[in-house]
Amino acid sequence: MSRLLNQLFVPVIAGKKADNSFHVHTTSVTPATFDPSWNVASPYPAITVDWGDGSAPENSSTGLTHTYAAAGTKKATFTCADWTKLNIFDIGGDDCSLDSPSFNRAVNITSIKLGNNNFSSIGSLDACTKLATLFIYQNNLIVSLPDLSKNVLLSDFRAYWNTLLSVFPDLSLNTALSAVQLYGNALAGTIPSFANSSNLSTLLLYSNVLTGTMPDFALNTKLTNFQAHGNLLTGYTTGSFATQKSLATLSLGTQALPNQFTRAAVDAILADLVTSLGIVDRVTCTVTASGNSISAPSAAGEADRTTLISAGWTMNTNRYPAIMAFGDSLSQTSSWPELVGTGYKSAVNTIYNMAIGGATIMGASPSQYTMLGQANLPKAKDADHIFVLLGTNDTVTDATLTAAYEAAIAVMQTRNPDATIYGLGILNRTVMTGVVEKNARIATACTNAGITYVDTSGWIVAADDTSDGLHLNEGGKTKVANEIIALLPA
Repeated sequence: MSRLLNQLFVPVIAGKKADNSFHVHTTSVTPATFDPSWNVASPYPAITVDWGDGSAPENSSTGLTHTYAAAGTKKATFTCADWTKLNIFDIGGDDCSLDSPSFNRAVNITSIKLGNNNFSSIGSLDACTKLATLFIYQNNLIVSLPDLSKNVLLSDFRAYWNTLLSVFPDLSLNTALSAVQLYGNALAGTIPSFANSSNLSTLLLYSNVLTGTMPDFALNTKLTNFQAHGNLLTGYTTGSFATQKSLATLSLGTQALPNQFTRAAVDAILADLVTSLGIVDRVTCTVTASGNSISAPSAAGEADRTTLISAGWTMNTNRYPAIMAFGDSLSQTSSWPELVGTGYKSAVNTIYNMAIGGATIMGASPSQYTMLGQANLPKAKDADHIFVLLGTNDTVTDATLTAAYEAAIAVMQTRNPDATIYGLGILNRTVMTGVVEKNARIATACTNAGITYVDTSGWIVAADDTSDGLHLNEGGKTKVANEIIALLPA
């Protein structure tokens, strides 16, 4: 977007003649492009913009782009017959100054994006009761944030990199929050509880001056990313992270200001992470009372092990395993792999399901529709146990099938050096043509590759456990999952 300066978005008060207009004053230091965008609901009233430079007014229901040919201050006027139809308004990234904007007539607006400007204040949002997205990051908001108590549907709130010199805002009524980004300010006081925000997944509060004990996150079971380094936090509520089975990023390190957790608090954090994730443990704790650096890897098995070790962490050999499935429509999403994930041990296992309908053993294509293509997928690495159920869609039964299987297994072994790999025979089906021959080729490939071949001939009965003589019904999925679980370590 362009670089525009000075006043923008001064709404006209209801009751005056220009009831449906607001003005934009822009000062371009060089010829610049101004590209506001918006979205309106049916019957899609157009918003007309008089750019204030003598050019012809333009209108649109989605947005416009205008280039000011000469430097100087311009007054653009926005007019709409019905502002209640406005759903989205975006002037982010235009480097404009805004003085107390108001959206009082936009009662149905769901998204306001004013980020990356020079706004010093934001007007009342009380009328915007349907607001779900509010971006006011990278401005000059010093005194306070707008009152958000009426915006109970707010989900994504970003106000980072302002210069806020205030206490943490009250978000207790914003129960729909999923993401809160308030880092890079000067927010003081304690972090409030987010117990009412059960969908909270991202909470970025680093580089403030927050103090006291971290709130209890036990009820925020969807939390995946919590970063609060660079504050002055001193305490931890034991049990807070014990329910965070989805936690992928936890940063409590030292930037600008050191958090001051006691050794007991650090021990409690570590113990809770082992409980929730089952994949981290402390070997030699290098954490001190004045400088903490704690990193929790993703339960999805994508942890940077070097970083963990350098921070005094190691992978716990008793961690919950990452289980990977390669296959076709018999294994695709919501099939036996997911049942294994919820049924094995403590039901907090990581399942990587690479399967897709129509996939084959044969083929050198890098796509997901071949065994080799699935083996090379970005996430097809760092598994503990791998199960391959392919061959149903292959038409060849000769030695080329063995060669293709072995080539894909070699890739899996390289990318998953610690994994136990199981090659599963083709499941029973109504039409068994070629199944015996293909299973023999798969068994040979498994022997040559040094992996375990599993005879599945007794796992299901096609008439009872499939919906069409081939695809597994719910009972068949459960039977296969139970057989897989029996192969895993007790």
